[in-house]
Amino acid sequence: MINALLVAVSEEQLRSNLRGDLPLVILGSIIAAIGVAALVVHLSRWRSNERVLLWFGLFAGPYGLRLLTNTIPFQMAFGEPQGVWPYVSKLVEFATLVPAMLLFEDFYGKGWRSSVRWLIGAYAVFATIAFASIVIQPPPEPVPGSRHRNCFPLTRDSPAGARDGI
Repeated sequence: MINALLVAVSEEQLRSNLRGDLPLVILGSIIAAIGVAALVVHLSRWRSNERVLLWFGLFAGPYGLRLLTNTIPFQMAFGEPQGVWPYVSKLVEFATLVPAMLLFEDFYGKGWRSSVRWLIGAYAVFATIAFASIVIQPPPEPVPGSRHRNCFPLTRDSPAGARDGI
């Protein structure tokens, strides 16, 4: 009797999670498809010096895939290797901003004394250092049973836990 109740609860929770992730699956698929289409159009016009479609495609494709891979249906279908996936996810997060800034530069120009290029270079250095620190530092353990990967328990050792008197 208890097993049947647990199965019914877990099935209802799974349905609820799948319903909640449906907009992300749809939106991620659409954005990724638009990004790939922009890249295909850019590559088909290889004589053109316009790079707007290239930067847009390099931004939208990975961003759409990032949205898609954060959903429960994707993770259930393809699995989630615990050792590699968090690092690939962060790398894609850091890398998608560079084409977005290059797209901004194409629209608005290099800026005062090439300030946009300086910003892109500074961000590339920051992203490299941040990604290296993520790889070097072991990730904290998430709260058991939490759906969110960024939910960590407060302890006395953490600044927020010490502040709140935990």
